[in-house]
Amino acid sequence: MTPKNPRAASWEAAWLPRRPLSGREKSGPYRRRPRDEALTDPLIEANPLVKKSLVIVDVDTTEVEGLTTLLGLPHESWAVRRRGPVGTGHLGWALTAPVCLTDAARRRPVRLLARIETGLTDVLGADTAYTGRITRNPIHPGPHRHTLWDQDHETIPTYSLRDLASPLEALGALPAWDDPRPRKSSGIGRNVDIFDRTRSWGYRAIRRYWTDDPETWAQIVEARATMLNHALENEGRTPLPAMEIHHLSRSIAKWIWKRFTPTEFSKIQSTRAKISGPTRQKKSANIIQEALNGNV
Repeated sequence: MTPKNPRAASWEAAWLPRRPLSGREKSGPYRRRPRDEALTDPLIEANPLVKKSLVIVDVDTTEVEGLTTLLGLPHESWAVRRRGPVGTGHLGWALTAPVCLTDAARRRPVRLLARIETGLTDVLGADTAYTGRITRNPIHPGPHRHTLWDQDHETIPTYSLRDLASPLEALGALPAWDDPRPRKSSGIGRNVDIFDRTRSWGYRAIRRYWTDDPETWAQIVEARATMLNHALENEGRTPLPAMEIHHLSRSIAKWIWKRFTPTEFSKIQSTRAKISGPTRQKKSANIIQEALNGNV
């Protein structure tokens, strides 16, 4: 189904799921359907499990129309607004280049995306519990909602991560790289959290499995990531889908297996020894000198 509205058509081109979840009520049920069929439902899965092309926030207390302009943010690519005197709803930005969530070799874009989501949520006063997985369908939003398109463009505007990050940075609303908030308040933050904790464990654990094969190691890493994912519930956070954990852990396992071989590990240890050796020698010399001076 290709909409005649060029803005809706360009939105559909940016929307990537092949067999998305969709449903008619917020409480469900949701089921996987072909794209054309899913687009007839008012609620749809926003992104594939392993890739993100649409950034979405849920503004549930404030009028969404004109909100981004008022606050100095990039104009949303689209919005689905609730009909009524105070039109709350979903605001969305389409990314020029989708972000892969499971590539162990390219984590910087994922981390930046988590910071952007947190910044947008903070500035817009959006729902911090919203994970972005299910969104209102802008092509068929339902009887009580309508879609707001950017009237200055024939097709929806798309943004790079830097396009979204720079205005937030200018407002002082882009979290720093080491700010822990994106891990807690961003849907992507859960991915970052599980990745970092699994990877850190993997760097230490790999030495116990060098005698095994890559597939056994991949299964062990997936088991670890799955355990950490289930633990999110104890923190009041929704676990990631099992398929996302599968792809994420496989990427981590492959990356570590390729780079942390016995030979490479020996090189790392040797390099660390060369760097830390002079420091240790200087420290020892200082202690000896203090002892000779009677300061110890």
